[in-house]
Amino acid sequence: KRGNKRLHKRKKVLKQSSGFFGVKSNAYRMAKQAVDRAGKFATRDRRQKKRQFRSLWIVRINAAAHEHGLSYNRFVQGLKLAGCELDRKVLAQLAASEDKKPFAGLVDLAVLGATALVLLVGAIEVGVGVSEDVRDLRVLAATIGASALLQSIPLVALALVLALLTPAPGGTRTLAGLDPVFGLSDALGEPARAVGPASALWYLVFALPLFLFAPDTAPAARLGAAAREGLRDLLATLRQIRRFRGFFTYLLASMVYRDALAGLFAFGGIYAAGVLGWGMFELGLFGIVAAGAGALGAWLGGRADRAFGPRPVIVAAIWMLIGVGLLALMTTRESVLGMPVPPGSRLPDQVFFFAGAVLGAGSGILQAASRTLLVHLAEGRVASAQAFGLYAVSGKVTAFAAPALIAVVTAATGSQRLGFSPVIALFLIGLLLLYWAKSEYEQPGDLPA
Repeated sequence: KRGNKRLHKRKKVLKQSSGFFGVKSNAYRMAKQAVDRAGKFATRDRRQKKRQFRSLWIVRINAAAHEHGLSYNRFVQGLKLAGCELDRKVLAQLAASEDKKPFAGLVDLAVLGATALVLLVGAIEVGVGVSEDVRDLRVLAATIGASALLQSIPLVALALVLALLTPAPGGTRTLAGLDPVFGLSDALGEPARAVGPASALWYLVFALPLFLFAPDTAPAARLGAAAREGLRDLLATLRQIRRFRGFFTYLLASMVYRDALAGLFAFGGIYAAGVLGWGMFELGLFGIVAAGAGALGAWLGGRADRAFGPRPVIVAAIWMLIGVGLLALMTTRESVLGMPVPPGSRLPDQVFFFAGAVLGAGSGILQAASRTLLVHLAEGRVASAQAFGLYAVSGKVTAFAAPALIAVVTAATGSQRLGFSPVIALFLIGLLLLYWAKSEYEQPGDLPA
C-alpha cells in the first residue's frame, strides 16, 4: 500500500534520473543509487569550481595590484580595514576592466587602510629587510604620527602655560597651584612671551626626528625641472577642473567659508580681550575649550556624515558657526543677547566660553565633512592627490580676506563689535556657493565601488 508522499518521492527521484543510461533512468532502486552518487560528484565539483574561479580572481587582482606597487595581501587587508565590502569577483572585474580609474581608487583606499593599521600597531620606525610596500607605508605612518604631534602643539602649549606660567586672575598661583616657573612676572607679560620659545622647543623635539630618521626618496629631477613640470601640471589641472562646475564651485565655496572660520578663530580671542577685557588666563582656557570641543565635533561629524551625507552636515556646521558669530556680537559686559546683566556678572564670560565650545565643535564638524564632500565631487573627475592639493591651496589664496574686511569695517564704524560682522557675511556667501556645488554622489551609500 503506497501513499501520496511515497509516490511523490519516487516521481522526484525518477525525474532527477531522467536521461541516465539503461535501468538507471526508470528502475527506482537503481535510479536512486545513481542520483545519490551524482549528487556527491556535483557537490565535489561545485566546490572545485568555486576554488578555481576564486584562484582566477586572485590572479587578476594580484596582477592589477602589482601594477600599482602593492601586493595582493596588502591590498585586500587595506580594503578590509577601510571598510570596503566588495568581494573578489567584483574586484577581479574591476581589475580586468579597460577603465583603470576605479581600481586605482581602490588601491588608494587600501593604502589608507593599511596605513591606519601600521599607525595603530606602532610600527613607526622604518624596518630593515621588509618589502618596499610595507616600508613606504611605515614611512607614511611616521609622517602622520609626527604631524598629529605637531597639530597638538596649540592645545598642549596652552595647558602648559596655564599650569606652569600664567597666574590665575586675582592671584599669584597658576592653575596647577604653583608659583610661575622661572620667576616670570605676569605684570611684565613674560608668561605670554615664554609661549614662543616653548613652542619652538616642541617643534625641535618632535619635528627634527622626522627629518633625521624618516628616509627620503632620491630626487627624480633637478629642482628647476621639477618646478617647471609642477607648474605645467598645475595649469593643466586648473584647465581641467573648469569643465567640472560642481567641483570648481565647491573649491570657491570652501575657500570662502574656511576663510571665515580662520577669521573667527584668529579674532575671537582679540574680540574677547577688547570687549570683555579678558587676560591671558581666560584666553588660554578659551583655546583649550575650543580645541577639546573640536576633537569631539570631528568625531560627531564623522558619524553624522555616514548617516546623512556630507552636504547636510556642512550646512548645519556653517549655521552653527553663524550662530556663534551672532552670539559673540550680542555679548558685552553690560548685556547678553540684548538683555542687561548686573555689573560684575560672570554670565558674559560663561556665554563666551559656551560660544568657544560651539566654535570648536562646529569647526571640527565642518573640516571633517568638507573633506568627504571633496572626495565625492572629485570622484572620477580629478585625481585624489590633485584634488586635496587644490583644496589646501584654495584655503590659503584668500587668507587675507577676513582680516582685511574686519580691519576695514572696524576702522569705518569705530566699533570692534561691528568690525566682527564680515565673518558672518563670508559664511553666508560660502553657504550660497555651496548650493551650486552639486555632487552626483552625495550619500555614502550611493558611492560607486
